[in-house]
Amino acid sequence: MNLFYNLTFFFAVISKTHEEASCSDSQDSETNPNTKTQTQTQSLDPVGFIGKSLNDTLKSTILGSKWTPEKGKYSFPLTHGRRYNVAWEDKFNWLRYSPSTDSAFCAPCIAFGECKSSGGYSDKFSSSGMKDWKNAVGAKRGTFLIHQESSGHKDALLKSSNFLQIIGGGEKTSSVVFLRLTKIILRKINR
Repeated sequence: MNLFYNLTFFFAVISKTHEEASCSDSQDSETNPNTKTQTQTQSLDPVGFIGKSLNDTLKSTILGSKWTPEKGKYSFPLTHGRRYNVAWEDKFNWLRYSPSTDSAFCAPCIAFGECKSSGGYSDKFSSSGMKDWKNAVGAKRGTFLIHQESSGHKDALLKSSNFLQIIGGGEKTSSVVFLRLTKIILRKINR
């Protein structure tokens, strides 16, 4: 019976710790609205995820969120007379823009390892970023399309999809696991 109570206590502590972390985050942003905007920009910038060992929370963040500028508040910088076009994100939902480096990244490739393909395009999407806006889209040298069709990207995309399905059932999965553990414990107690 002690094991059952220990597990119940364990899940209660985890839940409480998660709530406290959420509360402290919201308190910090309530005191200074500028800090909230700056923190959101920094926390969703793909550059902050590169070269790190990503836990499930960080993988979820890079895959499920993206930095989107407020209309009229941000102007994408010009590079050789061209700039990033936020409309590209509609066609390439894996695309993530970094305001700190003015470059584009691939969320699945950042989350699940560096992708490599011929032409060297794919590794840019998970390491240094792609900023050749002239060749981003197009029939001849569409870098985004080349990356999207690469085997490394497709592998990372499959891993991302599986990961999000598992994470999406997080609450349900933990409840099922808890119920199964409870049944096993009760069987052992009744023996």
